[in-house]
Amino acid sequence: MRKIMKIKYSLLALFAALVFVSCEKDSIQTADTNQVVVESYLKAGDTISLGLTRQFVIDSEDSIYEPVNNVEITLTCENISRKMSFNGKGKYSSSLVVEAGKTYSISFTYNGKLVTAETTVPTSPEGFAASVNSLVGMVRDEDADTTLYATYTWDNPDEMYHYMTVECVESTLFPINTSYKVTTVRRFNPIKTTTYTLSDQSFTYYGKHRIVLYKIPDEFAKLYKHYSTNSESLTSPPTNVTNGLGIFTSYSPDTLYLQVTK
Repeated sequence: MRKIMKIKYSLLALFAALVFVSCEKDSIQTADTNQVVVESYLKAGDTISLGLTRQFVIDSEDSIYEPVNNVEITLTCENISRKMSFNGKGKYSSSLVVEAGKTYSISFTYNGKLVTAETTVPTSPEGFAASVNSLVGMVRDEDADTTLYATYTWDNPDEMYHYMTVECVESTLFPINTSYKVTTVRRFNPIKTTTYTLSDQSFTYYGKHRIVLYKIPDEFAKLYKHYSTNSESLTSPPTNVTNGLGIFTSYSPDTLYLQVTK
């Protein structure tokens, strides 16, 4: 049964960390202590939160980030503007509830420069469906010829990027293969097609799994692709922030569940 997530998923923490790691690498070559780093992910149905930090270089091999406080940030949607609240330690918020399909922008002045960014919030994924509700997970030899599959499909008339995560949500974990430890969450690269096919070998634990499909705008997809292809390089991270670094983006999820059985 389809359910929309009611909490911010761990995806936000993942990409927040990636933004700063990537910026750290970039700072080695192109450090600018006057650069402000924006971090914000808008989800339809939620209020808005935003983080500001300042890139600060220690030496040629490292950098840290300090919170940027007491900045007057203007949030605009459909020609209606309001000020965001400062909550301390570089954190800002607005009680405005995000609506799918609308474009949101921010603007503020930092060190004499006008910093701006905008994102259009995607609608929820359309027609998200699964071929099966359960799958048998088992340990077998590499030359075994029997493979079971769960296929996930959706509609994508606008050719938007979609991104999937698979997470075991059991409070007690029972690994399928006890010879090694793995994370409870798997993430798959953004695609513009309309299907993901997962084999029984895609799952490492028995029990209930949450399958989340995210519809994301281009700036979000570019950010992900940068980390997957340049994780050890010093290339500049993509940003949609004018006169700054970081990301001001959005996403919409839909959720299905799959039971992995013995």
